[in-house]
Amino acid sequence: MYYTVPLHLSTSIVLPVLRGLSVFGCSFTLVAPSASELKTLLIVDDSPIIIDRLRNMLEGILLPEQVRHAGSYVEALSFLLVKVPDIILLDINLPDKSGIELLKLVKSRYPEVIVIMITNQSDPSYRSVCAALGARRFLDKSTEFERIPDLIASLL
Repeated sequence: MYYTVPLHLSTSIVLPVLRGLSVFGCSFTLVAPSASELKTLLIVDDSPIIIDRLRNMLEGILLPEQVRHAGSYVEALSFLLVKVPDIILLDINLPDKSGIELLKLVKSRYPEVIVIMITNQSDPSYRSVCAALGARRFLDKSTEFERIPDLIASLL
């Protein structure tokens, strides 16, 4: 008897456990998901340091090709015209326009997209505005940044 095990995480995590595994006479084969099945995440932040740190933090959760980034409102719009991501990590302070404006646009055009605000602007008024506009979560970069991987993993 054979079982198919879909791979949604890094193969470095799954392969050593399942390769050649036989339990009670059952063998396992590994099937990678198609490109259309993979969830995508867009990081919108103008700080290369933040983008690199987020990519590193998400390495064991998402494949590198699943994570994209934009450094501005305009770059994010360009990305959205090509591919609508499943999740957006969005900073409020962007160089060309507010992330709150991008949040409004995303939620009006693509209501199914999960938007998580990540910012140093943790004032309660920003939290209220973002929640009212449809942000799923609002994380303060200075105190809640380390929670991002667990949050993303819970959304996949």
